[in-house]
Amino acid sequence: MDRRRTVFDLNDLQHDVFVPLPVYQREVGLVGRTTAAWVSTRPDDGATQQRVENQLRDTLNARGLRVGSTLTQETIRTQTRITLASSRRCCWRCRP
Repeated sequence: MDRRRTVFDLNDLQHDVFVPLPVYQREVGLVGRTTAAWVSTRPDDGATQQRVENQLRDTLNARGLRVGSTLTQETIRTQTRITLASSRRCCWRCRP
């Protein structure tokens, strides 16, 4: 690895290493490949997002490409609503 272009972050005993994306891709054999895909849908509703997610996963799996995980905007919205609803209490003794 080209250490002249590598940043090591030891702040708070973390062991993060930051390198330019092309360097990382070369080192781990990902040149010309990807580790993420962003897809936009219209309409932007949960049902459409779920349908596109399922179709894309099925298509990629059929081509032998493993999908590690997915996350839709609708899932993020739902998780945010749950988090905000549960954070309305001031402490563990208070009820919402």
